[in-house]
Amino acid sequence: MNLRATDREAVPEMPNRLGIQGIEFIEYATTRPQALGQVLESMGFRPIARHRSREVTLYRQGGMNLVLNANPDDVRVSATVDGEAVISAVAFRVQDALKAHTRCIDLGAWSVASHAQAMELHIPAIHGPGGTRFYFVDRWQEFSIYDIDFKPIPTVEQHPPAVEDMSYFGVVQYIGAARSEDWMAYYEHMFDFTLIPDEERFGILPKGKLMKSPCGQFLWQLIEPDPWMEADDAPESLKRIGFGVKDVAKAVKTLKSNGVEFVESKELHPEDRGALTRSTLGAVSFELVHIGSQIRGHEKCGLLASHAHGARFGGASRRRQGRGESHSKQRFASHRFSSLARLRRFIGTLAQLQGRHCQVHARNVRCNRQQGFIGMFIYLTSCHRGFGSDCQGS
Repeated sequence: MNLRATDREAVPEMPNRLGIQGIEFIEYATTRPQALGQVLESMGFRPIARHRSREVTLYRQGGMNLVLNANPDDVRVSATVDGEAVISAVAFRVQDALKAHTRCIDLGAWSVASHAQAMELHIPAIHGPGGTRFYFVDRWQEFSIYDIDFKPIPTVEQHPPAVEDMSYFGVVQYIGAARSEDWMAYYEHMFDFTLIPDEERFGILPKGKLMKSPCGQFLWQLIEPDPWMEADDAPESLKRIGFGVKDVAKAVKTLKSNGVEFVESKELHPEDRGALTRSTLGAVSFELVHIGSQIRGHEKCGLLASHAHGARFGGASRRRQGRGESHSKQRFASHRFSSLARLRRFIGTLAQLQGRHCQVHARNVRCNRQQGFIGMFIYLTSCHRGFGSDCQGS
């Protein structure tokens, strides 16, 4: 009899049940599209196409797509204050958009109603923090969503090169006080994000909790207000985009020649690990992060290799000595979605998102929150305990 050798300590691949393969686009909402367009162009983006029926412009550089939404009929645009620009959506590349969307809805997410007109694509989406949206896009290889919904701008290069080979590195989200555990539970269970240990950092702003996408191609940073700050009533929101670059100094020099200003002080200034641009149009800023020459966004789990550089998005390297491998594993394991308490946190975050949605759309949406959350709690509890046919796979 032949016995197949097995490795009892083999580490399985992290789940990626939505089939996330990167960021397809990030969207800004604003009532001042010309002003924001100038900012984006100084960062290397170029306007390449306009939406067929709405005041929406597609900007691109390299493999990054950025959508500027100035459609006055969009509530996210009309909700902006004093001409500020805000991140209003992030679109994930997935293998099957409908399947990904359906799974999120089954977990309790709220679907975004489609307003696609004739001959336009319906891109499934769910509500995110602070009125933002998460889109799911599966048309990004042979042909793309822009081929149908956008008209190319004549005489404009459709694939402009990226400044110093920049690529999407991650997104910074501002959250409420003592809300880190809630949002980590949300991203872990909804999108299969995993926590990166506090000892590993990227960039130059050492704050918050950092999570990596299941594909490893981008990161997500959660930042609470400082404990010593007075009551911060600002809504939770997506705050900033991080760009990965091979050579930070070279990228800073190139962008400065385009008119981009960087924060320079004793505490924060451009360096090899990263740099931060000065805020414009209210709160629009960008962060440059060193990613290493062997790391590219096109590689599967490419960003994971950057751990060898001892850096972290949003923070200088702070590897603690003497704690050993076992301590790191314990810290990592402590944040896994392995207890009923984390399930309750996940449901609590959904409850807040759904509650805000009900307040904003109270006239158009009718919901029974108690019944919905009880059913969701039973569903998640059964999955946590290993019951039910939906606990494995999709």
